[in-house]
Amino acid sequence: MRAGFGILAIAIVTISVAVPAQQYTLVQLGTFGGTNSFAYSVNNSGQVAGEANLPGDLSAHAFLYDNGSKIDLGALGGDSSKAYSLNDSGQLTGAAELPNLRFHAFLYSSGSMQDLDPAHPNHTGFGASINASGSILGYRNYAPVVFSGDTVASVPHGSFDAIDAFAINNAGQVAGTCIKGNAVVHGCLVTGAVRSQSITLFHNRRWQRHQQSRRRL
Repeated sequence: MRAGFGILAIAIVTISVAVPAQQYTLVQLGTFGGTNSFAYSVNNSGQVAGEANLPGDLSAHAFLYDNGSKIDLGALGGDSSKAYSLNDSGQLTGAAELPNLRFHAFLYSSGSMQDLDPAHPNHTGFGASINASGSILGYRNYAPVVFSGDTVASVPHGSFDAIDAFAINNAGQVAGTCIKGNAVVHGCLVTGAVRSQSITLFHNRRWQRHQQSRRRL
């Protein structure tokens, strides 16, 4: 009796499916007559905050890009400014130069730029982040503070030596990096920077890596 062997034929069918090309738009925001411009923040309406070089590239001005138009925000009597953050109301913050060449944090709202530290012309600082109510996380003389209306509050750092703060949310919570000595850093969340103070810590990172990522003017 002979065993029979069957042959199984497998047909491989290749189906080509046409995938439509991805559709997108890219808008060049341009400059104020110089070579370069930089965009740092965008809100839910598509407004953009940044800076753009003036003719000669020796200085730049903060801008608000809104529906095809780029608005020059000017400065605070000096030559330069930068806008780092904006909220959904179109309020912006950043750094603007004074006549004495110092930079101060500013609030730009309803077409006007406001100096957030007018009583201290020899201070230096900038605004890093703005929330929906217009409260601004910024720096004054290299220390993180929250500008809110007419008040200025230091951002606490608990038992740590210092804090580098980067963002503020609509609840007034501040996120940043807490620093101890020259080797230990922790991501941290500060709740109640103006009134009660509590700090939540996250995983630590090496100080050297942190130093490379610090924002400076």
